Amino acid sequence: MSTHRPTGQEAEERARALLARAFVLDSHVDTVSEMADHGYDLDPAPEEAHLSWQKISEGGLKAQVFACFVSPRFVQAGAAAQADRLIERFEEEVRRFPDRLTPCRSGSDLETAWRAGRFGGMLSIEGGHAMEDSLDTLRHFHARGVRAMTLTWNNTNGWADGCGPMDPTLPQHGGLNELGARVVGTMEEIGMAVDISHGAPATFWAVMDMAAKPPFASHSSVKAINHHRRNLDDAQMRALAEKGGVLGICFCSNFLVDEAGAWERARQATGYMPPGIPLPDRLWGAIPDVDFETYCRHVPLASLDDAADHVEHALRVMGTGAVGIGSDYDGARRFPVGLEHVGKLPGLAARLIERGWREEELTGFLGGNLLDYFKRVLG
Repeated sequence: MSTHRPTGQEAEERARALLARAFVLDSHVDTVSEMADHGYDLDPAPEEAHLSWQKISEGGLKAQVFACFVSPRFVQAGAAAQADRLIERFEEEVRRFPDRLTPCRSGSDLETAWRAGRFGGMLSIEGGHAMEDSLDTLRHFHARGVRAMTLTWNNTNGWADGCGPMDPTLPQHGGLNELGARVVGTMEEIGMAVDISHGAPATFWAVMDMAAKPPFASHSSVKAINHHRRNLDDAQMRALAEKGGVLGICFCSNFLVDEAGAWERARQATGYMPPGIPLPDRLWGAIPDVDFETYCRHVPLASLDDAADHVEHALRVMGTGAVGIGSDYDGARRFPVGLEHVGKLPGLAARLIERGWREEELTGFLGGNLLDYFKRVLG
């Protein structure tokens, strides 16, 4: 860190110059799902979209891992077909913008696209249930260009435990069962990065014990600051760094601050009781639309400083070579004030510069660490 701490306009100017020249990579957004479900392209994109070509340019983003999110509602109802649908949507976007968007299947591809002045896009799958317990289907996704997969979403699947809230009717595996171990081994063999975000702690440690190649956490934050089930504790963070993995800091407001506690206190203070929606419909942790307006009135958003707190803690625990960006843009509705979309990334860099972080210490966080990781794991 630096003893000279620029503030205000100087920090902002240095941050914008840094993002203009640095390789900036985000390891998780749900933009492909949003484009598929709502029928838009990156240009034009709705004002509320977190990624568009204009916002990408404003934020200095050079490459993106685009997640194909497969909701648990597709379990036993065409999960693999839903993943294929989203892969096709990404391919359509490549055809729509052939001079801007380059599909990438390795870290070297990402670097080559950047050097050529093109935006690199890599595919991942969010939710291991998408492979429908079939290693052949997993290989099919790899053949279509998918290069990473979260072993679970929040839900436990047929071979790995999710972080919850748990469906009590689903059997738990104590992390990974025999098929789960084969999934991890197959991913390593064919060249897919193992993503432990959304996994239960037992799943995380099972992967740490058996993995021959480093896994990564595409979009999680810091449990020491906010005890959210999706965040990693310091022991997990150290183990991931020691294994050679990278943690992508997630910007979702409720990961950064204790929104659940604020919501509970607000409900008690106001006497608000949510409408009578059955518990199974609330299991996946989203805020139902019928509650959302009231929730937003009573629960403050995280701030830019809250996001910087998570980044700083991870940098100190894991080292400057093991932390990256995993925003989860277009995957949630509430993001910090000052970090509402990808175009606001310079604001976070400026805040870290104001706190004394040197620009050479931040180039890894902005994308260099993830690029190095994908080059090591994928080539």
